[in-house]
Amino acid sequence: MELPRAVASGSAGDGAPDDRVRAGRVAAVAGALAAAYVLALAVVRPAPQWIASLVGGPSGVERFGGLRMHWQGADGSIVPIERTGVSEAYAAEVVERFGGGGIEFREVIESDAAPRSRVPTSASRR
Repeated sequence: MELPRAVASGSAGDGAPDDRVRAGRVAAVAGALAAAYVLALAVVRPAPQWIASLVGGPSGVERFGGLRMHWQGADGSIVPIERTGVSEAYAAEVVERFGGGGIEFREVIESDAAPRSRVPTSASRR
């Protein structure tokens, strides 16, 4: 048994619509959609630090702004302190607290004494 074959020849006529898919137009629309998505994502959420560092972007205080200072301890050691997100209005107050002795670093000993005590904590008040 032989199956019939259909062969198309000629054109659909002058009044027929052109149904061909144009690759250039599809690529332009896809590119515009991808660019709009990336732009919207960049506006809503900044790029992660690892992406910024891949392209040589700034990090820490250079990227987000903040406070960078060197604090000299009582023993003469110098400790660099960098804190992002400190506005210019609060920078003087932060420096005064460090320089004026308002903050004191102490050694902490980990113990289970607090959970064994009968003093209520914020977690037990819930």
